Order: sequence, then structure tokens, then C-alpha cells
Amino acid sequence: MATLVREQSRRFDVHFEFRVQSLVREDSSWMIQAEGDCVGPFDTVVIAVPAEQAAPLLSLHDLEAAREAASVRSSPCWAVMVEFPHQLDVPTPFATNVDIFSMVACNRPKPERGDGECWILHANSHWSQDHLEWSPPEAAAYLLDAFARLFQIRLPAPTFLKAHRWRFSQPYAQSSRIIWNPGIGLGACGDWCHSPTVEGAWLSGVLLADTMLSQPIDASVNGAVAR
Repeated sequence: MATLVREQSRRFDVHFEFRVQSLVREDSSWMIQAEGDCVGPFDTVVIAVPAEQAAPLLSLHDLEAAREAASVRSSPCWAVMVEFPHQLDVPTPFATNVDIFSMVACNRPKPERGDGECWILHANSHWSQDHLEWSPPEAAAYLLDAFARLFQIRLPAPTFLKAHRWRFSQPYAQSSRIIWNPGIGLGACGDWCHSPTVEGAWLSGVLLADTMLSQPIDASVNGAVAR
């Protein structure tokens, strides 16, 4: 996922490791404030982060949109990517809702994957919540051991192993919504605005873009959420 974003961003001036603290409205333009830095001005701001992080950014400028974001909660997920030097002897390349995993998936069935074998392991929300503050190495080691127990196999030493704490993984209580305020040029999108999948996040962005094109910025408009 990170590779996709990195490749797409090469055409643009993207600021990485830039933690946005607030949005500042100045003379019909936007300034984006981070710790010790400020960028802008911009005509339009689109917030594409989890609902829990979007709500405080929206709250000072569009209370209705902030309420929409605040109504959504997300469950966490510990995710592990592990690569082995050769193919494993397992009965299936994909399984869901087994043991402590919500999903285990092998990338080998995809074309041009070479001799190694890469697996994605997603812990379920209950286990992830109970162990949310573990360190990534702790989570990776435990989930790798659970994966071996699940298929009753002895694993070779991984050639790559990384765990990611996905704190806002699975939004729930979400409904189909398009958040766009043409009066101030402020919008939001994400899986929490559509459906809790990668496809849902993408569709939310497309729907917001279409809405922005059909409802351009107009300071005389007093509105926030289009449905």
C-alpha cells in the first residue's frame, strides 16, 4: 500500500512526516499548521484520514461535518507482513476468521512473485485491542508463532518481517456520506465515508471529487454535508 502511494506521489509536492495539527482559515484561503511549520495558502483542503483524526480538524470550521466524523468509531488491527525463502506447505493460500486472525493471505498466487513466499497476517479486532500497546517486534513474534500453530508447521527463518499497528483499521457505524462544504472549500473522504474496505476508501475519494467539480467553491453557500 505504501509503495502505491509513494509512486503516485512522485508527480506532486508531497510533505511526508508532516503531522497536521490544525487548519487555519485566512482571507478565503487555507493554511495548514504543523509543529514548527506552516504551508499554504490553498484554495481547498481535503481531509483523507480516519474519522477519529478528521473530527478535530473539521470541528473549528464545519461543526456538522465534525459531527459526522465523530459519529464513527474504528477498531484496531495488528498487521504483519512476513516473507519466507521458499513456499510453505499449507492447505490454503487464504483464510478468514480463524483462531486470532481476521485474515491470513499469501501473495504467491499473484504473477511474477519469484521463489519466496510472502504472507499478510491480520489479527482480529479483539486480540488487537487487547494487545494494542505491544511493540511491533512483540506483536510480530507472537503472530508469527500463532500462524505456525494454526497450520501446524515449522516455519523457516523469515527473510523479512514487519508488524504495523493499524490503530484505526475498521470503521463501523459509518454510512454513505459525501462531506464537502463549497462555502469554504473544505471536504473529507475515506472508508468511513463509504464502506470499510480499500475499495470503499477509493470510491469515497472519487465521489468527493465528482461533487467538488459539480459544486465548486462559492462563498455564498452555507452548507456542509452533501448526501
